[in-house]
Amino acid sequence: MTKNDHPSPQVLRYNDLVPFLQDTLNYRSQVNPRYSLRAWSAELGWKEPTSLSLILKRKRKLPLELLPRLRKSLKISGTEASYLRSLAYLQQAKNADERERWVRNADRIRRRGSLNVQEISSFEQWADPRLTAVRLAAGLQGSKKDVHWLSKRLRGKLTVDEARAMVSLLVRSGRLREDEKSDRWTMVEEHLWSKVDMPSTAIRRFHRQSLEAAIASIEEQSLDEREFASYMLNVNLDKIPAMKKRIRDFAKDFVSEFAVSEDSDAIYQINLNLFSRTT
Repeated sequence: MTKNDHPSPQVLRYNDLVPFLQDTLNYRSQVNPRYSLRAWSAELGWKEPTSLSLILKRKRKLPLELLPRLRKSLKISGTEASYLRSLAYLQQAKNADERERWVRNADRIRRRGSLNVQEISSFEQWADPRLTAVRLAAGLQGSKKDVHWLSKRLRGKLTVDEARAMVSLLVRSGRLREDEKSDRWTMVEEHLWSKVDMPSTAIRRFHRQSLEAAIASIEEQSLDEREFASYMLNVNLDKIPAMKKRIRDFAKDFVSEFAVSEDSDAIYQINLNLFSRTT
């Protein structure tokens, strides 16, 4: 039997962690008859298969600290990794409120599938980060279909005329929906990503303005409102592609876990930068 005879189990198709793990083991055993419960246990760092066996029989819950090794074993990241995490926390829920929270979280991630990402080849019209903020403002609690409200609600200088022009562009491009019967715009849930490593003056302008906003936040926002961290390390240049991929996977994972589509409290921006300090 080859891998093409039956597709491998996809975690996004499961509502329960245990059947997914059971089907994954069965699939691997079918593809490779020498693969066993003991082999998978060893791959996950256990010397004996007892713990994994008890998990598959629902006699023990999956330890949360095992998630990084399980994700590595399954070769998943981004949305799938976030969904797996939700199923693991759902299994650990101590009460009905916790269970409901993780059920909603898992459902939100699965409905978004692959984050509804649209990769764009032309970034020119999205070069101003405030445009994204205007779109996301439609998902804020108490949002109004009012450019004056937008101008006051968003940090940074945004004139009423600029807000009006940005709303017009977003509506025309399908990023916002406008219903005459509603008193608020509707945000289309879709995250935009530029093509990987695409040289672009517009993209450079976007990052420059994003960094300028981050610099301003150091003086304008309290420590409770922001988080800054910086690290320097010695690396080998042949690892740069893997480092960049890890950052991109983290970004999608982060968005998948924390983005809220409706009635959010605030709009936040996370900037990830990797650059050389040597010539």
